[in-house]
Amino acid sequence: MQLSSLNTSRCLAISNTNNL
Repeated sequence: MQLSSLNTSRCLAISNTNNL
C-alpha cells in the first residue's frame, strides 16, 4: 500500500511538472 501511494505521488508530481 505504501509503495503504491509513493508511486502515485511521484507520478502526480511528474505530471504536474510536465504541465508547468
